[in-house]
Amino acid sequence: VLKKDPESLKALFRHGHASLHLDELEQARASLTRVLLIDPNNRRAALDLELVDEKEHRDAQKKKELFAGYLDEKE
Repeated sequence: VLKKDPESLKALFRHGHASLHLDELEQARASLTRVLLIDPNNRRAALDLELVDEKEHRDAQKKKELFAGYLDEKE
């Protein structure tokens, strides 16, 4: 659908939503951001974009903790 109509709100939202739940966060962010550029009042896309932010933050914290533990073992 997106190949034929790259501005399809329904297809963009579904792609973003599915990507979010598959932890493909860059793709999710890109699709959901496009939805909001076309329809700034799309509440569902805004909520999913918040979830992308939360997952990215959580992933960054896990990496930070992992590397902190790794560096502590080296010392």
